[in-house]
Amino acid sequence: MNFNTLINPVYDLKQFKNINEAYKKNELAYLEQYYSKYYFVNLSLAPAHPLLQRSQDQSSSGHYLSNIQSIEYDAKVKSSINKKRQDPLSIDTEICVVTTEEGNRYSIKAGVAGWIIDTNTRFEHEKELLQNKPFKEGYIAIIKPKQENSDKSLSHCFSEDRYKLIRNLT
Repeated sequence: MNFNTLINPVYDLKQFKNINEAYKKNELAYLEQYYSKYYFVNLSLAPAHPLLQRSQDQSSSGHYLSNIQSIEYDAKVKSSINKKRQDPLSIDTEICVVTTEEGNRYSIKAGVAGWIIDTNTRFEHEKELLQNKPFKEGYIAIIKPKQENSDKSLSHCFSEDRYKLIRNLT
């Protein structure tokens, strides 16, 4: 490999065609690929979560229905980051609570059994990331799943349609 290849790598996008087709067939394909390759889960809000819902009012230009007032991480979760002997999270472990200016409180759960690797420290100064970039910079936490068997761990995850059905959002 020469120096120019390191500076200006060339990618063959054809190698990603199968991945794109898998996403169309299975909504959890991204999670399965990410999970099985790296064994980490990036915890974010579901697209149908109330905090990500926009106003339908034309005069409001599609602003979010709720403005975030605070994002408070659980003290035990925060203190266990990067510790060698931390207690594993359960799928029901509360990672943080998001409070809106209207006083609504949303408890965000781990969803996957495992260990907390990191939380998003940018929320201290940029709460709007949770709504404006929820799937990239607005992630809530990174979790290393307890199970290395992705099928078993991801059995607790579900598609957007199932989420809407469970939450009576359809």
